[in-house]
Amino acid sequence: MKSFNPANRSFQFAIVMIGTAAVVPAFTHAATPGQALVSSPYYLIDEHTDLSTNVTAGGAWDVEWETDSAIYSSGNAIAYFGPNTGVTRPTAAGWSFTGAGSGQKIYFSSASKLQRTPYLGLGAEATAFGTVQEHLNSDPRLGFEAAFIYVGVVGVYGDSSALPDTQRAAAPGSYSSFTGISTGNRTLPVTTPAPGADSQWVTNAIGNSVDAGDFAVTYEGGHDHYYQAFTNPGFYELDVQARTVLTGGAPSVSDVKTFYYYVNDKPAALREKGYLQDRGTATLGETLPLANVDMGRVDFDNTDAAPLKVLLSVISTTPSDLSTLRTYLTANGQTIDDTLLPGDGSFDIALRFDTTAGLSSFEWDFYGGAYQFEGTTRNWKLDAIQIAAVPEPTLLGLAAIAGVGLLRRTLRA
Repeated sequence: MKSFNPANRSFQFAIVMIGTAAVVPAFTHAATPGQALVSSPYYLIDEHTDLSTNVTAGGAWDVEWETDSAIYSSGNAIAYFGPNTGVTRPTAAGWSFTGAGSGQKIYFSSASKLQRTPYLGLGAEATAFGTVQEHLNSDPRLGFEAAFIYVGVVGVYGDSSALPDTQRAAAPGSYSSFTGISTGNRTLPVTTPAPGADSQWVTNAIGNSVDAGDFAVTYEGGHDHYYQAFTNPGFYELDVQARTVLTGGAPSVSDVKTFYYYVNDKPAALREKGYLQDRGTATLGETLPLANVDMGRVDFDNTDAAPLKVLLSVISTTPSDLSTLRTYLTANGQTIDDTLLPGDGSFDIALRFDTTAGLSSFEWDFYGGAYQFEGTTRNWKLDAIQIAAVPEPTLLGLAAIAGVGLLRRTLRA
């Protein structure tokens, strides 16, 4: 199978063929989201995933997420950028195409497979050879003939779910995509030269401030990877449209599809809001099995309980991982109180929450945190969780506490 790397000029010219003159159709904006996000979407964390743009000879398009094992419509999945994807933007002036200033953060995906890092590409591998017309594209980033399929970003917005259909929320930051660098890991030294203009594909895109040049390319039967970057944490809606020229010269444009991205820079076990998978509803004191998961949310009824304890049964690769997790939770503002653990060893960590007014869910997100703590990779997963009221002290316990206080006063005297 042919593979087309837009950063590899020598290979590009190796696939040049004589084509027929063709007119590539223009991209169009959409006033409404292409597809609403479902209530419990699948999270694309680090598995190989393509934004797939396949077209038939009759001009029927499928524009969707495609992993190595499943296909998700644009509203059924979220690309998740965890805290570990955030790096300081290199100081070279050429990096301004991302929309971030020197010294500010960008959150970017990888163009190679890395644990807990988005590994996103473009693909048209199900498009049969001979479907797309070979045509010349004089764009300086291309400048040759091939069976191109163009994937345009035609709008970048924020969470518009609470707005009327004809309104779109402002994006929390800018979006860009590029090639032309090689990281090999999650570091991006501040001295890294910026990719050249021929490797910048979508630049500083926000709202409707996108233009005809804000596109990436793949081609029939092809599969390619690009770095993708955001300038701020938050929830993004990217309107995407594919276009090409079919064999015979007929232009073809897909409907606009909305793809969802969540950029999270706060790796805390409990957060005020998160776009996390719903793991279930529990009554207080009930143990809820979680089947070995890294992130999620458990809802519970909090009409009577204050304070609360959250008991965690953790699966980790080594005992040292569990110790590191305890330190990580403490560093992120959690209160660990092991006196609340049952004595049977069924749970590993007990968190205490003394102020629980309005608290009705527990959220955890161990993605990203694995890279935030001492730069080491951890494998933290929850196997079970229990949320319960902290028991009131008994009269005997209160007497014992009072006795200790009296003893301390006597010793001080």
